[in-house]
Amino acid sequence: MSKGCGAWMLMCLAFVAIGCGPAPEDPTADLRLNEIQVIGSHNSYKIKPSDGLQRAIEWVVETFASDLEGVPSPQELEYTHPSIAEQLGPQGLRQLELDVWVDPEGGLYADPFGPGGVATVDPFLPDETLLPGPDFDPEGVMSEPGQKTLHIQDIDFRSHCLTFMMCLEQVRDWSQANPDHLPIFILVELKAEFLDLGETLALFDLEFTIPEPWALDDLLELQDGIRTVFSDNEIILPNDVRRGYPTLMEAIQAEGWLPLDRNRGKVWFGLDNGGSILDAYVAQYPGLDGAYLFTSSPIDSPEAAFRKENDPAVSDPSIAELVEQGFLVRTRADADTVESRQNDPTRRDLAFASGAQFISTDYREPNSSFSPYSVQFPGLPEGTVARCDPVLPLEGCVSEDIAP
Repeated sequence: MSKGCGAWMLMCLAFVAIGCGPAPEDPTADLRLNEIQVIGSHNSYKIKPSDGLQRAIEWVVETFASDLEGVPSPQELEYTHPSIAEQLGPQGLRQLELDVWVDPEGGLYADPFGPGGVATVDPFLPDETLLPGPDFDPEGVMSEPGQKTLHIQDIDFRSHCLTFMMCLEQVRDWSQANPDHLPIFILVELKAEFLDLGETLALFDLEFTIPEPWALDDLLELQDGIRTVFSDNEIILPNDVRRGYPTLMEAIQAEGWLPLDRNRGKVWFGLDNGGSILDAYVAQYPGLDGAYLFTSSPIDSPEAAFRKENDPAVSDPSIAELVEQGFLVRTRADADTVESRQNDPTRRDLAFASGAQFISTDYREPNSSFSPYSVQFPGLPEGTVARCDPVLPLEGCVSEDIAP
């Protein structure tokens, strides 16, 4: 043996001795979609009403309380979010929620009475000066046909993305600029509520906008919008999860959810609604075969895989039981600004402990006007994007290794 070969063998032995063989396996590489917990935002598009409109709403509700039974408290409107890009980027959210309204002709929500209502109420508050705030739609987007994204017509209409397509495009742009991100789950609620304000508006010569109802064709149009903005290989589809099994849950119980790392850079969608629109959608796509949205369907149905459980303290079966059975679950850490105003972490902590994969909040960061309340993973650095699911702990899983 030559001296060169001998030296080479000694080097190889030395590398083996100090552990330079194959790197130890990373447990997080085996994670499935349902084995992590992420934080999301509730009504992710929302910008709160202007101060003047908020005060006008408060005055109307205080003055005509007996005529406004069932109308949400004005305090429930006082939350706001930064842009979609900031939520996905600096805030590290991986679940979004969009309220979508039908507007086939355009213009239905282009002229909310809120700003005019501010001027009407202003004389009744002589010690205050109420201003309507800046134009919410300087480019006239709301006059064009297409599905719109807002919270409540006429009074809570400011949005980071006034149309559903604009919202999708903002998500797509961020996703393409950050292709290794954890999957982003987008929950879509189809809105058509009409608030009964009794005779109150008639006193001020104001008329509440009557929304268009949703039909299956409208939902299919929404689905076509998803397909326009995202290609199929950028979306986690129900059929991707089914993998040829008769139902989603049979596939999940046999093979588990899809691997997390193979689905980075993707989005997926859920339908918030129940009732007739859900029935029509699953009739169109039995077992969600060919569908683009997961549905919060009864747990014994062929479509069952995802559940929306708003209250982590009230669920039968419990959220933890659903998670153990293989369901993906979205719940809420807070609602109606209550937890922030009271600095009460009870609901948030229940949500975290439940094992729900998606924890929705209005307070990823605190509203300092209310309290220090915010939603961050306990025991982890502020802004952590995801953690190992506490109900489905994968041995060796390290939360800090899951990001982005």
